[in-house]
Amino acid sequence: QIAAAEKFTSFIKTTGVTGTSTTIKVDLEHSNDGVNWSLKTSLVAGGTAITSTYTATPQDTGTTTVGGALMRIAVTLGGTTPGAYVEIWLTGRTLD
Repeated sequence: QIAAAEKFTSFIKTTGVTGTSTTIKVDLEHSNDGVNWSLKTSLVAGGTAITSTYTATPQDTGTTTVGGALMRIAVTLGGTTPGAYVEIWLTGRTLD
């Protein structure tokens, strides 16, 4: 159902961060076939440093790219032996 939304807001929280120079990147991706995925928007830009606890409340107002039929969230941790508990709440809204 989330792919039917045109605007998104999210809450992203990390805890239990381990590793050296740990970073996070969170992307909202979309696809029409479930095989070929492309970036809709970056919720947290790559290289964002995280320490013991990190929170963010990014939004996608729907003005950049129209979404495909399917959506997913891609989380990438960087640094040396990175680790973290990552919680993400994503809420979508349609204009109907």
